[in-house]
Amino acid sequence: MQNTRKGHVGTGSSSPPPQIPSTSSALSDNNPPQSATRRKMIRKSGHTNVEPVTIQNECWKLLKEFITNCDHEDELSIFKFLTNCMVTANPFLEQIMNNFDILKHLCEEIASVPCEDYCLKQLLFSIIEIAEKFPMLFPQPINMLRQNEATSVTISKLQACCILANAFLCTFSNRVGHPKMKNYPRINFNELYVDDAQHHKHSWQALTQSTKLEKLKCIMNYFSKSFERQDTLMDEDGSDESDDIIIYERKVLLEGDEVDWEHSQQPFGKMQAFSEGAIEDAEGRLQVDFANKFVGGGTLGNGAAQEEIRFVTCPELIVAQFFTECLGDHEALVVRGFEQFSSYSGYGSSFKFEGDYEQEPSLINQIVMLDAYRFPKNSQAMQYSDEHVGRELYKCLAGFKSKQEIDMIPLSKTVASGKWGCGVFQGEPELKCVLQWMATSVADKNLELYTFGDNDLTHKLNELSKLVNDHDINVGFMYNLTQKFGDSLRLSRKPFSRSLIKFLTSEIVPDTTTKVGRQKQKKYMRRSIAEETGHLVPRSEQSSDRSRSDLFLFLQIPTVIINSVLSFMSKVPPLNWVVAQFGSLVQHGSIYVFGFLSKCYQKLLKIKSSQTNIQAASRVRDIEKEQLDLSDSEDE
Repeated sequence: MQNTRKGHVGTGSSSPPPQIPSTSSALSDNNPPQSATRRKMIRKSGHTNVEPVTIQNECWKLLKEFITNCDHEDELSIFKFLTNCMVTANPFLEQIMNNFDILKHLCEEIASVPCEDYCLKQLLFSIIEIAEKFPMLFPQPINMLRQNEATSVTISKLQACCILANAFLCTFSNRVGHPKMKNYPRINFNELYVDDAQHHKHSWQALTQSTKLEKLKCIMNYFSKSFERQDTLMDEDGSDESDDIIIYERKVLLEGDEVDWEHSQQPFGKMQAFSEGAIEDAEGRLQVDFANKFVGGGTLGNGAAQEEIRFVTCPELIVAQFFTECLGDHEALVVRGFEQFSSYSGYGSSFKFEGDYEQEPSLINQIVMLDAYRFPKNSQAMQYSDEHVGRELYKCLAGFKSKQEIDMIPLSKTVASGKWGCGVFQGEPELKCVLQWMATSVADKNLELYTFGDNDLTHKLNELSKLVNDHDINVGFMYNLTQKFGDSLRLSRKPFSRSLIKFLTSEIVPDTTTKVGRQKQKKYMRRSIAEETGHLVPRSEQSSDRSRSDLFLFLQIPTVIINSVLSFMSKVPPLNWVVAQFGSLVQHGSIYVFGFLSKCYQKLLKIKSSQTNIQAASRVRDIEKEQLDLSDSEDE
C-alpha cells in the first residue's frame, strides 16, 4: 500500500487518485462504488470514494461573536450562548437542547476549577478557533474508509484536533436518517450532552449522567493538552507544521488470503497470559480493541466498556468515526500514531477521569479494532460450529496479518489482547483465547493475553502454551481438536468436558495409566506415522457417519428425479397407462440399485480404513520393537 501524505488517502494501487473538484463541503462523492460479485468471507479490494458532509460555516461566526461579547465567567451564561449557537448551526438539536444537562454540568465544573492556563472561556475560544480552520487544514476532501476496500487515511494531530473540535460543537450535518450515512457511526457529540437518566426510574440508569460527564472530562483534558502544544504544531499563518501523523488503515482479507485451517502445518508462536495489568499497559504492542462493528460503539452515548474507555482516553481514535464505514466479517481497522491523554479508574458505571496520562514521547501506539460475533445466552455449543469458528478466525487474521503493511509505521510482532467478545457478546473465554492464538500464529506474531484478574484462566493458558511448545503442536492439529470438542458438545449427551483447555490438555498428553489414555497414545502415534508417510486421512473422511450421510443424500437425487418424472407422466393421458403398469416396478428398482451402490461404497471405505490402520499398526510394532532392542542393548 502506498504511503500517504497528511489529509489524503492511499487507495492501495498504483493508479492516480481521481480528480477532486474544488468545493466548500468537507467531503464529496464523485465516483459511485463499483458493484462486484464478492465471496462470503474473502472479498476483492475496490476503489475508495468519498461522502458529502456539510459544515455549517455560520456556526463559527456566531460562536466567535459569543466569545467576544462574553466579558464575565458566568458559566450559566456561557452554557446558554453555546447551546443557542449549536441549535442555530444545526436545527435538529432544537428538540433536545433543553436537556443538555451534562454539558451544563461540564461548564460548571470547568469554571469551578482554578486554572492559570485555560479557563472555561479560553478553552471554548480555542476549540472554536481550531474548528474554524477546517477549510484551511483540509484543502482537499478526505476519502471515506468504505467496506471491502483496503485503504488508509493519514492525517496530522492538528487535523485530528480540528475534526474533534467540530464534533464537540456539533457542526457536522446530522447522519441520522441520511440514506448514504446509515452504515457510518455518529460523529457529533450531542448525545453526550443529553441526560437520559432523568426520564428513567431505575437506579442504574441514573449513573449515566456521571459516566457521560467523566467521558467529557477526558475529552476536555485532551483539548487542554493539545492547545498547550499548538504553537509547535502551527506556522505563523496558521498552517499545519506538525510532523506527527496518525494512520487509520482499513484491512481487508482479499482473494488468496484463505487459510486451510484443518491441514495447516504452521507452528504456534509464543503465548503468555497475565492475570494482572491491562491491554493498554502493553507498550509497543499491537493492542486489540474489543470493538463494535460501528467503531467507537457507545463512546458518544452511555457506554463505558473497554472500547469506549479507550476512545475517550485516546480521543484521536474518535476521529475514525468520521470516515469509517461499519466493519464486515472479513475486515478490521488499525490505527497507528495515536496518543493516550487521560488516566482513568473503574469500568462501566464506576468509570472516573483521573487526570493526565504521561506517555513516552518516542512511543508509537498501535491498536486493531476487531468486532466479535454477538451470541445469544447459553450458546456454548453454537460457538464451536464451523461457520462461527471460521468467522472469528478470519476476523482476527484480517487485523493481525501484515500483508498490507504501511512501511513508515510497521505493525508490532506481538499482539496484546484478552477475553475478546466475552462480555455482553457472550463469547466463551477459552475458545476466544485459543482462536486468537491460532490467528496470531498464522500471521507470524506472538500473543500476550490479559485476563483481567481471572487467575484460573491464566493458569490454564500458560499450561497449554507450555504443552504445545513441548510437543510441537501445529495450528491444524489444534483446529481439529477444537472441532472435535465442539462436536462432542453438539452431538453427545455426555460431552468430553465443559472446558476446552482441559480437553486439549488431555488430548495432547493422554493419561497412560488408564485404558482410554493408552488408546489415545497409540492413536496419536499412528497419526504421527501417517503424517510422516503421507497417508494422513483428512478430517472430513475420518467421520464415516458424515461420509455415509453425504453419500446417502447424493444417491437419493436420481430417486427423486425418477419420482418427479413418474408424477408428471401420470398427469398426461397418453402416458398415465404406462405409469400405472410399470411405475411401481421402476420405483422399487431404483431404490434397490442405488441402495446396493451405497452399500458397496461403504464396504470400500471400511476396506481402505482397515488397510491404513494395519499399516500404521505394523509401523507402531516396528517402532516399539526397535525401542525395546535399544533399551536391552543399553542394559547390557
